[in-house]
Amino acid sequence: MKKNNIEKICNLILQHSLDVQKKERIYLHVIGGFNIFVEELYKKLCQIGAVPYLKICPPEILKGLVKSSSRFQITRMFEIDCQIIDKMDTVITIIVDDNLFEFSDVSSSKRALYEEFYHVPLQRIILKNKKWLTFNYPTSSYAQRANMSKENFNDIFTKACLFNYKALKLSCEPLKRRLQDSKIVQIKAIDTDLSFSLESNPVIICDGRNNLPDGEIFTSPKKESIEGYIRFNAPSIYKNIHFDFIDLTFKNGKVVRAKSNNDIELSKILETDEGAIQIGEFGIGLNTAIKKPLFLLPYDEKIKGSIHLALGQAYGESYNGNDSKIHWDLTKTMDQTNKGELYFDNVMVLKEGNFITDDLVHLNNL
Repeated sequence: MKKNNIEKICNLILQHSLDVQKKERIYLHVIGGFNIFVEELYKKLCQIGAVPYLKICPPEILKGLVKSSSRFQITRMFEIDCQIIDKMDTVITIIVDDNLFEFSDVSSSKRALYEEFYHVPLQRIILKNKKWLTFNYPTSSYAQRANMSKENFNDIFTKACLFNYKALKLSCEPLKRRLQDSKIVQIKAIDTDLSFSLESNPVIICDGRNNLPDGEIFTSPKKESIEGYIRFNAPSIYKNIHFDFIDLTFKNGKVVRAKSNNDIELSKILETDEGAIQIGEFGIGLNTAIKKPLFLLPYDEKIKGSIHLALGQAYGESYNGNDSKIHWDLTKTMDQTNKGELYFDNVMVLKEGNFITDDLVHLNNL
């Protein structure tokens, strides 16, 4: 990334996203190597007068921990880190991912042990009790995954991060009202016919507070109401497993049929627990700087005019009663290729990736 863009994103994180103040205690967790972005962020934290606590965990070290540690060891590490985080005001996680498949040689049982007794409970504590932000630093591996040059990927990434979030917040109010007032949502496309009910759960506008890049609006459906079938056409890497597409059929809110290019691994994920076959989130992407899948979950769910559903855990801000060890966002682009349409109470609000009602059409040009 260019130095001036690094400075802009660091300022966005510290001023807009987290509003970091003097004497604020910051847990700066870097998963990956130390780089110029981490250096700049750390320097700016010190200049503000905050108190940063830096923890760097290279992927190779984390992988060794996951592969060789027992349940007792992982539980003790969780307890120690909880004590440290308890003393913090804010948690910033920077992911510097140089190899998207670094953990592919770790057994599923070992990954599950780490997820259950360290990662998932720690994340729940952070999300519930702290100011927090997660940032995926753009690396060559991300550019390769998106079939782009590093320069091109960095350009798209930077524009997506520096999106006008203040304008988004105001511009999204009509869409928020529609979601609050609507009872039935329908998603239709060449390969999709899915419907579900909304039950007055809160509607959340994501405007760069917890993730960068950001730009979406989400709520949670009535979990028993989901009926029909859907193809998620944005490729996904989840638990170090690559999925080109995922087809799901729902009945009474539960997945009754699942198909992908990797059926065995998909079945394992869906068998995680009862909540893994139900939906905890429905969201709409609003970031106009992201126009097509980049094959990375944190980015693809923000594509303007896309929709996503999350299998598993519902977020506390819009909780529909679904609990699970997983939260897997699956994205469907709604562009002209698959003739996507989105309806609220039988009124079409989005067609082929563009908002079409008078009160929402401005969202196409943020």
